[in-house]
Amino acid sequence: MEILHLKDLADNDELPFHAQFGYYDYGYPPHMNEDFSELAVVLEGSGVHVVGDDSHELHKGTVFVVGKGIAHEFRDTKGMMILFLFFTEDIFGSCIGDFSADEDFRSLFEQSVSSPERYRSYVQPPISEFDKVENTSKYIHWEYVCKETGWKQMIHSLFVQLTVLLVRAYHDSAPAHYDSRKKLEPVMTYIEKHFTEEISVDLLAEIAHYSRRHFIRLFKETYTMLPMEYVIHLRMTKACSLLKDTNKTMTEIALLCGYTDNNYFSRIFRNSIGMTPREYRKNKRAE
Repeated sequence: MEILHLKDLADNDELPFHAQFGYYDYGYPPHMNEDFSELAVVLEGSGVHVVGDDSHELHKGTVFVVGKGIAHEFRDTKGMMILFLFFTEDIFGSCIGDFSADEDFRSLFEQSVSSPERYRSYVQPPISEFDKVENTSKYIHWEYVCKETGWKQMIHSLFVQLTVLLVRAYHDSAPAHYDSRKKLEPVMTYIEKHFTEEISVDLLAEIAHYSRRHFIRLFKETYTMLPMEYVIHLRMTKACSLLKDTNKTMTEIALLCGYTDNNYFSRIFRNSIGMTPREYRKNKRAE
């Protein structure tokens, strides 16, 4: 899989940013941004964006954001042209605090790496609003290429404007059934940062500001599994990756996945994956 680094793309050390057009007729294989995020504006054509097991149809007017560390690819593209804006959090400047407090901003710009099935960082502005998005993003590209006096300050300013346009469009177009996902976003963020540590349902309910009973019901309705089942899912995903890609011992892997008892880890792994950790490693290395 191709790993991209911003330093290899940006042409100015003073601004960790890059803008470019991409043209796709035959898709683009899996790749990952190591140290930057990308904002993509589809200007022409169509295709399918794939993140993990999730896929989303792209066509003119679609805008999406991909955070660093998220593997993704394009399939079934037909004459698709995308304007990419590659950026780090620094691009928001002093506005980052205000943006981070906004739920729609977080939903659009802050994605989960460990659960790509939740990937929903797409927005389809109305035609009249997309004109503004397209013109602003192209203006950013022009400033980046021409580098006239004050170009860095102009890119900062325009990017903030573009972000506001997209957050507003996201708020107006977000499907109603995503409401519960947004309410549980702080919980999901906490789980994904601390799933290898000790976690209790009571703690998660407290983070969500719900009673234990209401929290469990809402979580099950939203993600079709119980909170601790989701924790185990993340732990087993990490375990599978370590078994496949490293030579760490079973005890080391168990500890890295949050289990101090190797036998208990093996039992949970077998119940979840259908084979023991040793069998899984053997099968994967035989492929």
